Amino acid sequence: MHVIDLASHPGRRSYRALATTVAVTALASVMACHHAADDDVPPPVASAATKVLPSAVPVDQLAPGELIEGPDTALGLPLPRGSILELKTQDAVIAYLDAPGPAIDAFVKARAVGARATTTEGVLALSSIPSPADKTRLIEIKVRRVPRERASRIEVRDVTPAPKKNLPNDEARFREVGLDMHGHLIDPLNQQ
Repeated sequence: MHVIDLASHPGRRSYRALATTVAVTALASVMACHHAADDDVPPPVASAATKVLPSAVPVDQLAPGELIEGPDTALGLPLPRGSILELKTQDAVIAYLDAPGPAIDAFVKARAVGARATTTEGVLALSSIPSPADKTRLIEIKVRRVPRERASRIEVRDVTPAPKKNLPNDEARFREVGLDMHGHLIDPLNQQ
């Protein structure tokens, strides 16, 4: 039987040399790339803006009971997310929202800047405030609790007075309201 020593075989030596050369080249390339990447990037610096205090609340979290704006508006007033529109016309919007009353009240008051709020019998009323979208329009907002539910209805109505007609004289003004110059009804049979 004849035994061949593979370690002394001429082809075996060239394979080992080639494998060693490839391994050393790959290792050198990886080291060079890693070293070059470290040179381009400055070391991280801790600043006051990046430090988070343990007691700080993240900005993107809501406080308990806080509502956020949804996609719908009522005569320029943003409605809370989750509002269901029950009625939407040119001069009135009624929306239903399943949320606690105080949260809805706080949401509406925050967006009705400068309004005086009155609360009677569970109804929050804000009267004659400028619409956030169109300052020439006056709106009235009422938030009513839905009985036996934790929900509320938000009613927004346009209460902008109609523009006054520019009438030329007193006689025309009296005639406009159905009176003659002496204050008597022009047509007493068609009284309203």
